[in-house]
Amino acid sequence: YELPRDPNFDGIWDYQWCTEMLPQETYFSRDGSTDMFWPFVENMTGIRRHCNVTFGVEPRETWIAREFGELDGATNIVFSNGLFDPWSSGGVVHNISESAVAVIIPEGAHHLDLFFSDPRDPPSVISARRTELNHIRSWISAPRLPAYV
Repeated sequence: YELPRDPNFDGIWDYQWCTEMLPQETYFSRDGSTDMFWPFVENMTGIRRHCNVTFGVEPRETWIAREFGELDGATNIVFSNGLFDPWSSGGVVHNISESAVAVIIPEGAHHLDLFFSDPRDPPSVISARRTELNHIRSWISAPRLPAYV
C-alpha cells in the first residue's frame, strides 16, 4: 500500500469516496479551530481532478441520496452517534420515524456501542446498547407481511 502524497486526500477510502461521496473528514471544509484538522476549504474542482487522475472516475455527488432515497421510507435502523467521534457531526441526530431512531451517546466514541461490553463502559454507552437491543427485539418480534411468490 502506498501512502497518499497529497495530505488533502486520504488514500485508504479514496476510491469509495470518489464513487459514492460518503462523508469523509479529509474532504469536509475545516477551519482548524472548531475541529482537530488543519484548515481546509472543500474544493470540488480539485476533488474531481483527483478522482479522475487517480481512479479514472467522476465523483457522484448525489449518488447516496439517489440510491437510498435520502431517508424516505427508512425503517428498522438505529443511528448511533458517539459525541467523542468526529464523524458524529455528519450523523443522524433526530428520529426519522418510530423504527428509524437516533441514539446520542454523549460519552461514546466511534462505534463504541458495538464493541463488547466492559465494566468501564460509561453509563450513556450502556443505555445506548439497551435502547438498540430493545429496538432490534421489537423489529424481530413484529408481525410480518406474507411473502409473495
